Amino acid sequence: RHLGWRDFHSVSFLARLATMLHAIAAALGTTEPAIRLLVVLLAGSPLGALYNLAFVNQGNTLKYLYFALSGAAVCFYGFGLGTLHLIATIAAVYLILLVAHKTKKHVIGAGATFVFTMGYLLWGYFTHATEQYDIDWTTPHCVLTLRLISLAFDLMDGAAAVPPSDSAPLKEFPGPLQVLSYCLYYGGVVVGPQFSFSLYSAFVEGKLVTSTAGRTAAWATRLLLGLVYIAVVAVGMGFYPDEQIYRPEFLSNSFFSRLATVFMVGKINLMKYIGVWLVNESSCILTGISFRAVPASEGAPARVAWDGLSNCSPLEFESTPTLKGVIGSFNINTNHWVMRYIYKRLRFLNNKNLSMLGALLFLAVWHGYYIGYFITFTLEFIALRAEDSLRARVGVPSGPLHYPTLVLAWFARNMVLSYSMITFIGKDLARSHAGLMSLFYCIHIACIAVPFLVTLLPRGKREKPTGTVAAAAVEKGAATSTAAGLGEEKKDK
Repeated sequence: RHLGWRDFHSVSFLARLATMLHAIAAALGTTEPAIRLLVVLLAGSPLGALYNLAFVNQGNTLKYLYFALSGAAVCFYGFGLGTLHLIATIAAVYLILLVAHKTKKHVIGAGATFVFTMGYLLWGYFTHATEQYDIDWTTPHCVLTLRLISLAFDLMDGAAAVPPSDSAPLKEFPGPLQVLSYCLYYGGVVVGPQFSFSLYSAFVEGKLVTSTAGRTAAWATRLLLGLVYIAVVAVGMGFYPDEQIYRPEFLSNSFFSRLATVFMVGKINLMKYIGVWLVNESSCILTGISFRAVPASEGAPARVAWDGLSNCSPLEFESTPTLKGVIGSFNINTNHWVMRYIYKRLRFLNNKNLSMLGALLFLAVWHGYYIGYFITFTLEFIALRAEDSLRARVGVPSGPLHYPTLVLAWFARNMVLSYSMITFIGKDLARSHAGLMSLFYCIHIACIAVPFLVTLLPRGKREKPTGTVAAAAVEKGAATSTAAGLGEEKKDK
């Protein structure tokens, strides 16, 4: 029977909230876990406000405890008892690293952490993954996996006589509450961003933030922009649902109609990530961990910025005409993480392409078993090589062809990204093949053919190739004030 007003007040608050979320999800045509995830992300702002009101001037232990408990609370709300998987993994890795620290076997500790966390994550995917986009305990667990691997590698680097360049070495072994707080901090536990333990401990212990100027405006701007993105996605998915590109009847549309539909479906799905990251970033800003001090340069005075943990640059992402620009403006912190902990650790291969393939293979496995992920990241490698060869051969024309070329390049890179989302969303082989075949694998064919076809073109102004995913991130970050020693992941503006 339908719940009456008296009955509604007789049930618990959480039950009423669950009923309300179910109704909202049904009205928006989405799932309850997706709405619950949004609630978890939005909770970061009131939690940040509470921290500033009651905890920012308290002792370090109380602050570590606050972040650990509040992060665990939002995870239990969002993912229920699945949160115990996160806590169990943190405990197991802490024991591994403690034994490695006591026995001075830091390399073994880092290797064991890598194998254990990735193994646990893949087991979770194997037992819980479906053909749809899954929002369950594996969502924060994939973030946790990278965080614990970075912690293990930073401890290993701290014990090395000469730490690697662009590393965040830890000289002192952290306590269990510090590690638990670092892993469960509500501003980074669910969808990232990634940041080093050195940065986090500096923040909690009052060594990072030196001014709060402009913080409220930055928080409101990112939060509102994120909500705008999410609103556009909610409306757009009503017109361009994912499933239509995998159905047999999709082939009855003209080729250019299918191309336009794939363009919009991919674009909307990419906007979804940007919206989520922006909402989450707002809580990092309000808490203070996104603080970045910009030193004076070229006559410009020193200033305060709040983009230290930005995971995306919406303006650059929407406007860049190149895939290299996408790498520098989308999922920024994960790209930096892969550069620091995977790509640069593969330098013993003495081949940038092999290192890049290794990094992309890691990303594919990190996302899950499905073949669609591997097709997506393989296409990324092929597309970057095609872009490199085209830019190296003909460059960017000047004169009257300059702006038309940039517009054409903008459409091309957007089409490549949207096309790549066919397999990322489709996941399994049958759906991925159906989606790609609806466009006759045209982007694959074009990207494979371009390096050969450009040799027929006259040489233009030569440009330096983009290199690799990690190299692009290096070029992006070379002009920034990223401090590797403290691990302050900071983004160029």
